Amino acid sequence: MKKYFGFFPGLVLMLLFMNVSNNLVAQQKAGFAYEQNKKLGRGVNVLDGDPRWINPEKTRVTEEHFNLIKEVGFDNVRIVLHPFRSVKSETDFTLNETFFSTLDWAIKQALENKLMAIVDFHEHSAMGKDPLGNKPKFLACWEQIAEHCKNFPDEVLFEIANEPNMESDIW
Repeated sequence: MKKYFGFFPGLVLMLLFMNVSNNLVAQQKAGFAYEQNKKLGRGVNVLDGDPRWINPEKTRVTEEHFNLIKEVGFDNVRIVLHPFRSVKSETDFTLNETFFSTLDWAIKQALENKLMAIVDFHEHSAMGKDPLGNKPKFLACWEQIAEHCKNFPDEVLFEIANEPNMESDIW
């Protein structure tokens, strides 16, 4: 019994250390969130309804627009996504290649111009009309976007749902 009892204080000390460590990490993360928020400053939406999402040759937004956005004093761009329009299959909700190449292009332009990029999931109309019916599509799209963007720097943020307008218990 003495052998096991000798182990107990070490276990308590280890658990106490883990708790303190977890609290410090949580505080650091909270501080990080506040710092990110301060960096956001002024922002503007880009690519909402731009044909680039379907056909990059018909784009209205160019590299020069990102430069001008920074020049006039903005700190971030909110990249407006309508991923439901870009699914290749209504069974597994796979997003098409043009969607990701456009997303990559927009994030690259933002970062090259020292703008933070907010990836904005802008499907509030579809989600508001049928939140439970669209839930699988919503989750499948976010799973792909998250996997695709997981290695982007901290200057890339994610707006999980723009203007959620459904019953709070569904959220």
